[in-house]
Amino acid sequence: VLASAVTAATEAGDSLSAEALASLITDLGRRAQIQAELAYALAEADEGARAQELAAQAETTARSIVGPELEAQTLAKLAQSMAEVGGRARARELAVWAEEQAHSLPLPHLQVDALASAARAAAAAGELGRARELAAQAESMARSSGGGQWHVMSAAARAAADVGDQARARELAAEAVAAAYSISDPHLQTMDLADAARLAAAAGDLVQARELISQAEVTFRSSTEPMGRALTLAQLAQIAAEADDPVRARELAVQAEAAARSISNLSDQALALATTARAAADVGDSGQAEALARSIMEPSLQAEALASAARAAADGGDSGRAEALARSIIDPDLKAGALASAARAAADAGNTAWARSLIARALVTGHWVMSLDAVSGIEPAAASAIADEVCSLLRSA
Repeated sequence: VLASAVTAATEAGDSLSAEALASLITDLGRRAQIQAELAYALAEADEGARAQELAAQAETTARSIVGPELEAQTLAKLAQSMAEVGGRARARELAVWAEEQAHSLPLPHLQVDALASAARAAAAAGELGRARELAAQAESMARSSGGGQWHVMSAAARAAADVGDQARARELAAEAVAAAYSISDPHLQTMDLADAARLAAAAGDLVQARELISQAEVTFRSSTEPMGRALTLAQLAQIAAEADDPVRARELAVQAEAAARSISNLSDQALALATTARAAADVGDSGQAEALARSIMEPSLQAEALASAARAAADGGDSGRAEALARSIIDPDLKAGALASAARAAADAGNTAWARSLIARALVTGHWVMSLDAVSGIEPAAASAIADEVCSLLRSA
């Protein structure tokens, strides 16, 4: 169906719509073929520059191999989108496939995230009993993951909270706190206290989360190593934002930036600055996030930081700035995600035409899953078309 729509749009001279529709084709081999054919048509129409761009997209599509863990997350996300636009039957079907894909993963920590996503998808599809079973499976898998279990457990706790089992989420948080206090090494205790704070926030106990953040700060203050300080402060800033403590979150983000800028090794500094940019975005400071991004010399890390800044600008309702930031991102998928964020902000402001234009650009720039949330909100029919095709592919596999 989508391939026919691409052909019709091409024949009508609407190449931008044709590109957008081509990007919705979820069979990567078929999408690459259609993109290549469209590139040829554009070349025939003397649109050489765009033909080259689309040919490059076709090559990228052909080379892209999505791992099973990403497939599970994508199916779960698509199931949630279908539930949001009223497609409950399709959402249930996708949630089952997300669960099957999650169980096929070879490593426990990958299964935890995938099962947590599948649990949220099942809940969105109205299968609350199954959602709680999957959240319990995520917890069991987290316990079997060995070292760093509490970091992994935060995904299971969030899943429990998301499917309505707040009591279990709080129990997990309390268990994490007890485990953290049993550790004597200051660095390891800081990490476990931070994880416990994240679990408490996920469980809805914001007061305890804030107390744990303060205790984590105290335990790590003895560290004089700038890289460790920067990364820890950035993590604590993000958790403070999750704990609905914006003032403390911003203070920690500023401290993280100071620590990052004191790092002498340029590679380490770039990583610390990018991590701090994500934290600044999470606490809603798009200005700090952009300033940090502009100071990063490593291209891929700068692209990640710019995407964080664009997301923060969009979350703050500044769709124009979000779009401008998106245009400066070199990574196609990150750029698509930033454009989708700008589209969502434009739609929220009532500018539907501009939002649709941004969505079209996002779809022809990167993987369709990067735009899925915005597509569901702005063009539910397009999201349904994606879901129909994914389900058709899965049934025929």
